[in-house]
Order: sequence, then C-alpha cells, then structure tokens
Amino acid sequence: MNYNEGEIIIKQGSFVSSALFIREGLLQLEIINNAGKSMIVKYASEGMFVGLSRLNTETTTYPYTVKVAKKAIVCHIKTEILQDIIAKNKKFSQYVLSWYGNDYEFLLNRISDLATKSANARIAEALLYMDEFQSDNQDDNTLFTRKDIADYAGLSIESANKILAVLKKSKMISVNGQTITILDKEKMSLMYERD
Repeated sequence: MNYNEGEIIIKQGSFVSSALFIREGLLQLEIINNAGKSMIVKYASEGMFVGLSRLNTETTTYPYTVKVAKKAIVCHIKTEILQDIIAKNKKFSQYVLSWYGNDYEFLLNRISDLATKSANARIAEALLYMDEFQSDNQDDNTLFTRKDIADYAGLSIESANKILAVLKKSKMISVNGQTITILDKEKMSLMYERD
C-alpha cells in the first residue's frame, strides 16, 4: 500500500493483525502517554519490518503508533502467514531472531540514554540518529522537525531549541529555515559519548 507523509498506519492500542514490511520510505514509531505527550521511539526504513515483536506474544494490541515520516510503500503481512513462514523457513526464522535481538539491544540503549544522558547528549544522539535517514537530496532535508528532535530526545521543544541555538552558535550545526545540518559529526559524537 502507498502512504503519504503524516498518515497513521497503526494506532497505539489497535489490535494486532499484521506486521509491516517497508519497501520504500520511512516510518516513525512513537508512544503516546495518557497525557497525550508523544515520544519517538525509533524510525524504520526500507527493508525493515515493524511489528515482528508482536508475532509470538499474548499481547493483542500494538504498543505504539506508526506514522509515515516520508512517503512510503508498505506491505501488510498477516501475523498467521508470518508465523507459518517462521515455522517452515529456518533461514527466515534466524533472520527474525537476529532482527529481534538487534532491535531489543537498540531499545535498551535508548532507555539507558534517556535515563542517564544529559539533555545536550540526547539532542546530539537525536541529530546523529536522524542524520542517518536524511538523503543527499536538498529538497528532502526538512524530513525532521524540531518537534521530532525534541520528541526523540525526550525533551520539550523549548529545551531542544535552546540546545540547538547553542550548537548553532558553536558552529556544530547550521540552520537554514527548517533544515538542520550537522557541520561537525566528530564533535557531535564526542558530545553524545562523553556525557
């Protein structure tokens, strides 16, 4: 199925019926708390699955919302079909185990960083992580908003904007309209790692 930017594919709390395979584009996974505040957990891009962790659990609802960050082509694969493929195809089941292990490790690192890193380090992490999904196409570099950066870092927009202003002043980033470009990835990485 084709989806446009901003469309919601899966709403948090909806019943699990399928996993997603991303043929093209970028999806954003976010958790929304009871107060309505959202936090971006991660992004998923071309060639990745979303929802595999729901295949063999007793949980019947999705724990997150999946929103289209960049126009996407997504395949919906029924959970029963995936379970059958996993049972019959050793290579695919090994792939799923590997994916799940990597995803689990990524999420543990995210939790640790959110709990222990300073706001500056979390903004550095957000910028470095989001930079991985940016394209070289100049028209495509407004993919992430300041709100996205703040939501990924677990901060208010105001706090994120203050840190971004300091990074701009120290020439670690440039800001041109809505486009934020990392000018010194090495310093940005050090800022993330040392804190």
